[in-house]
Amino acid sequence: MKNRFLSSFDFRFDKESLLKPSVLALIAANIYPVIGVIFLGWEAFYLLILFWMENLVIGFYTVLKMFFSSPDNSKQAPKAFMIPFFCVHYGIFTSVHGIFVFMLFGGSWQQLMNYQLGWGALALLISHGVSLFYNYLGKGEYKRTSLKDVMEQPYGRVVILHLTIIFGGFLMAMLGSPSVGLIFLIVLKVVIDIRTHLREHDKYATQRFR
Repeated sequence: MKNRFLSSFDFRFDKESLLKPSVLALIAANIYPVIGVIFLGWEAFYLLILFWMENLVIGFYTVLKMFFSSPDNSKQAPKAFMIPFFCVHYGIFTSVHGIFVFMLFGGSWQQLMNYQLGWGALALLISHGVSLFYNYLGKGEYKRTSLKDVMEQPYGRVVILHLTIIFGGFLMAMLGSPSVGLIFLIVLKVVIDIRTHLREHDKYATQRFR
């Protein structure tokens, strides 16, 4: 876990990796938070809630991945059990995370509507959708991964990314949510997200179809 966490801060990327459609979609989706900070007056709370909403998006696409996983790797009976199990387990995990953010940074759902976070959530939904069709279905990853692997993927990504973001957001809140600091936090989030995204998908590149 320690090595995985440290490798997420390896900021070296080759040009070919950055030009992948799923990476470009990821970068594009994170432009909206920059707009929110500069033009909509977002503070640390709104930024962290948007990033928390991404957990819901990740959970949604994980369920789709589990559903589409190859029958050669996952029989239908385990799917009927593991998909509902994931929904409950990940749902509790995400709810606790959201409660923690609300308790630590304050705010209300009405405020979220006023600050137009829905558009940011839609951008993230599209971004992860591009990855699903480009990598998981288009490149045949669903033929190379087991149901158990798919179910476990979101947790490592969420824990590594959001521990960094929450501590950064807490620091920004203490400093009065300066725009420069929030934009730096967005950039840091994007870089870590790209690193975990590439690591998650590159491991399938050398695997053979089962």
